[in-house]
Amino acid sequence: MTYQKRNNNQTALGSFFVLIFQAIGLLFKFIFSEKKGKSGKTVSSIDKGMIRSKWEGLEHMVKLGGESNHKTAIIEADKILDHILKSMVSNAETMGERLKMARNYFSSEGYNAAWEAHKVRNRLAHESDFDLLHNRAIETMENYKQALSDLRVL
Repeated sequence: MTYQKRNNNQTALGSFFVLIFQAIGLLFKFIFSEKKGKSGKTVSSIDKGMIRSKWEGLEHMVKLGGESNHKTAIIEADKILDHILKSMVSNAETMGERLKMARNYFSSEGYNAAWEAHKVRNRLAHESDFDLLHNRAIETMENYKQALSDLRVL
């Protein structure tokens, strides 16, 4: 009986250590995991690299100046943000709906920045007489940058 008791104690001790290691593993996974949207998706590192590369090109366009470059940069920045939001939330048909559903993934400043930037994009797309000044273009791109940083892609 003592042999069987000792063997049971070793098995119980081994099981205990396995549980401890599993708990530590889950803790690390929780701490170091990427933010996931309601759809369970994350932005992959490949997407992040492509997004960062495209972002640098958009910043260069704004530095070059000119209303056409500014408009293009803002519209493309909005597409980037929308692409990311689509990967994070599901069952939203419009960018506005996706922004509302993704509110918890932004700081309050980042959320407001995303909305302000998107409003400028909408004015560009829907108001033919909207004049985009250089300073407004820079401010709008900074707003997109804040939003994308909150989502951990920049």
